[in-house]
Amino acid sequence: MISRISSPSCSARHVYKVGAAYAVAGWLVVQIVTQVFPIFEVSALAQRIIVLVIVTGFPVTLILHGSSTSPEGIVRTGDVPATGESRAVHRARG
Repeated sequence: MISRISSPSCSARHVYKVGAAYAVAGWLVVQIVTQVFPIFEVSALAQRIIVLVIVTGFPVTLILHGSSTSPEGIVRTGDVPATGESRAVHRARG
């Protein structure tokens, strides 16, 4: 199970930026779908499915962005330094 990710580590991994970008892009896609699909007489069910996929994809995106994948599956990544430098650089400095 993925453990709770703290706020500073979310900030260092840019989880908030990814969430905001996903929300804006999802809103744009929903607006386009609801305006364009009726012109081409695409069913309301297709519109609902697209909106549901976008909505359910939001938490999945945040969880996967705040975690790493490995051969063992999805695991929580170690704490990233607040300076934003990579862990390799942080380890090299000591």
